[in-house]
Amino acid sequence: MKLKSTVVFVCMFSILAIILSSTANAAHFVIDSIEDNSDTSIDGICNDEFGNCTLRAAIEEINEISASEVSDIVFALELGNTPSIHVLSALPTITRTVTINGGTSGGRVEIAGTDDGLIEYGLRFSNGNSIVSGLAINRFKEAGISFEGDGNILYETYVGTDITGTVALGTHENAGVLLYGSHNIITRCVLSGNLGAGAREVLYGVSINNTFSENYVGLDASGEFSLGNEYEGIEVKGYQSLITRNYFAGIDGDEDALENGEVALAVDLKMGGGHTVSDNIIGTDIT
Repeated sequence: MKLKSTVVFVCMFSILAIILSSTANAAHFVIDSIEDNSDTSIDGICNDEFGNCTLRAAIEEINEISASEVSDIVFALELGNTPSIHVLSALPTITRTVTINGGTSGGRVEIAGTDDGLIEYGLRFSNGNSIVSGLAINRFKEAGISFEGDGNILYETYVGTDITGTVALGTHENAGVLLYGSHNIITRCVLSGNLGAGAREVLYGVSINNTFSENYVGLDASGEFSLGNEYEGIEVKGYQSLITRNYFAGIDGDEDALENGEVALAVDLKMGGGHTVSDNIIGTDIT
């Protein structure tokens, strides 16, 4: 992605640096398998029946760690630049604070559901203060990611596309990303190709101070081609959201959407107030 740096972006990643530095002594799991096997036993060691650490096994271990600890998941998948984890059933809801960094595998890690899109969620977080980056999440029914707590951060992740960010594989009928809480940040992501919205606050009058910044919404990862969501780009239902420096474009299936300056409800302010919507580009590409 080739978005310009801004003060908002710098501030966000200053926050990220502080949070990441605080996890140095927490539980550390290295995913070395694309398989979807469960952990053999909950003992602090991520280990399936073949001696590998899978994403599912790591989540199972993390959910049994003390709630006061912050764990992290990184990837060491030797499959070139396109490692893909295809889950065959719903992953466990993540109940602890965790950092998931897909960029550690030398590129981006894909977490994919089934082609029929019957698995409800890709990653679902019931706790707050988690950080997710470097993933491509697609082919889930309800949403690619659901944050149900406060203070989560999602950045440099594709939600609704393939690992290249150029092919729509969304399925996500509600939204690519669902937010239930407050003080969440979504930045420098591709939120495109979803059958619902790109991102959506779920509860009316509950969320406060969610930030959506420097995302491509309805565009592919290059920022040059339309890859529209079926419904809103970003839908907010709470208070004091910040929506800034995003690029919005695309009505799904309409190749002329960019040229015609069309966009299906780029920002939908359902209710609440005190929102800041500024410096967004709507109905065009990054050029």
